[in-house]
Amino acid sequence: MSQSPHPAAIRYEPAIDGLRAIAVLAVLVFHLDPRWLPGGFTGVDIFFVISGYLITRILLGEFDAGTFSIWRFYHRRIARIVPALAFVGFATLLAARFIYDSKHLGVAGASFVASIVSVMNIKLARQGNYFEVSPLTQPFLHCWSLSLEEQFYLVFPFLLRGAWRRSRGAIALLLVTAFAASLCGCIIATPRMPTQAFYLLPFRAWELLAGSLLGAWAWHGVPHPPRPWVKALSAAGMAGIVGSIALMREEAGFPGWIAMAPVAATAALIVAVAIDPTEGSPRWLRGTPLVLVGKLSYALYLTHWPVFSLVDCALFAWSPWVRLVLKLGLTACATWILHVAVETPARSRLLNTHTMRREAALLIFALAVVFPVGLSLRQTHAVLGASMEDVARGGVVLNAAGTRGVVCLVGDSQANQFVTLMHKACTRLGCRLVVLSVSATQPIPNRKRAAPELWERSFRVLEELRPDAVVLSCNWVLWLDGDRGLIDDVVGKIRNVTPALVLVTNTPFLPPAATREAMCAGHRPPFFEEEQAYRSRRLVDRWLLAEEGDGVQVIDVATKVVSATAENRLCDDQGRYLYDDRYHFNEYGARLYEPDFAAALRRALADSGRQPATDR
Repeated sequence: MSQSPHPAAIRYEPAIDGLRAIAVLAVLVFHLDPRWLPGGFTGVDIFFVISGYLITRILLGEFDAGTFSIWRFYHRRIARIVPALAFVGFATLLAARFIYDSKHLGVAGASFVASIVSVMNIKLARQGNYFEVSPLTQPFLHCWSLSLEEQFYLVFPFLLRGAWRRSRGAIALLLVTAFAASLCGCIIATPRMPTQAFYLLPFRAWELLAGSLLGAWAWHGVPHPPRPWVKALSAAGMAGIVGSIALMREEAGFPGWIAMAPVAATAALIVAVAIDPTEGSPRWLRGTPLVLVGKLSYALYLTHWPVFSLVDCALFAWSPWVRLVLKLGLTACATWILHVAVETPARSRLLNTHTMRREAALLIFALAVVFPVGLSLRQTHAVLGASMEDVARGGVVLNAAGTRGVVCLVGDSQANQFVTLMHKACTRLGCRLVVLSVSATQPIPNRKRAAPELWERSFRVLEELRPDAVVLSCNWVLWLDGDRGLIDDVVGKIRNVTPALVLVTNTPFLPPAATREAMCAGHRPPFFEEEQAYRSRRLVDRWLLAEEGDGVQVIDVATKVVSATAENRLCDDQGRYLYDDRYHFNEYGARLYEPDFAAALRRALADSGRQPATDR
């Protein structure tokens, strides 16, 4: 086979834009409904291979030509990535302000900041599985792949430059060794820690490096095998891509060795295109429609997910087909506007040697305005609660200036859902609130086992503070485990250190069909608690209500969200969804109990001999 000489510049191949279009459309359809294209999420893997291929060719070309500048490289990356991302982020947060409750607005602000600084994948790796995280309140969920890619390019140019200075063999050794190490790590990590294997760079870098190997191969000379070989390679690559998108399943242990299928298929097609752009790709892949979508792929990728999640969150009870039309229409408009009005002109101006200093200054100014917006939202709407370390230090103190008494909140996540509401009530009453509730942690003792750490730490704080009132809210059904006498024990111990105790009954659990995600999929009211959950909760609620009297009050949560016929109430009078998930209220659900908590705290402070401030 003969070898072609080094090209003077990278030749534009329409088929690569066509391949970009396939990748982004696959992701888009998967996000519309995974049932339509189960393996559509592999479009991200296609993107990774394309990115590694193109960037490596550019870098090696600049190394050879002596024109490489690390500053210029990152300047180009910023010009391409940041303006459009910042614009979409600001627009998304603006829309979320009118759709999300306080907690999720704060989470969205934190996610935007993580996306801008390219650590969204790390944030999600600590948060949960890509396929399990609630999508309706995560408008920046898709930015994990951008973050991973930018992390790769923080180190890759330096490593490649060092290898290039030595020899071509050093380049090959670097790429092959890094590729093999990352792939082996991915295969080993996927069954053991699937979330980290999905999100983190060490386990996904091999996909970008697969493209880098192709880029190094193409730059150092492309062979010219017989035409039938090229056609066969192209057909195999296209078949592998279509098969991966259509047949792969998210439950199959992805990425692991399974991700080799879309990566290898994409690599085969790129090789065929590099050898012969005409014979190496089907004509439709180079056609105008797909090439146009490929040119819009970055804008389309950025806009589609925020539109989908916000529409579904706000209009979850609408017809799926109406939401589908609305999502596609808004995405098309947003993509075109972003590409024409932001992405293209911003990149052009930032790369223009005559105006780039001025435009760079404008970009920095814009980021200086937008970035704090995300931080402010996160801080203003932070999810309140305590950690075990906080409890060991005496709890999280809110309204520290309060002088008309001390109220302690004890419990787990069922208590944390009422922290904001209690903070407001304590502020109005002029008392200090000490939060001792920790999510996903047992807050009360169990007579069958040693006392849990949270209970011991919380009770020590109660003994030291001798608060005027204690509010105890938790997943009673879970922690009591059928032990009726445990309630008497807990009430007796707490009453020894406080004159007033407020017990909060269990939050009724929603059935799976009552979530916003389920209703987006077509489920409709009425909804009822699952029978076993309903019976267990009702029994424990009766035990708790029997404790009322002699300094003990009980707030019965079910009265406002479960009807006499046991039907679950999902929305308030303004039509706002009340639940954060199946087991907890969101801000609007908690607000239903604002009068109950205010009255209970006012009475508790009065029972303790305190005179609460007049509500302000």
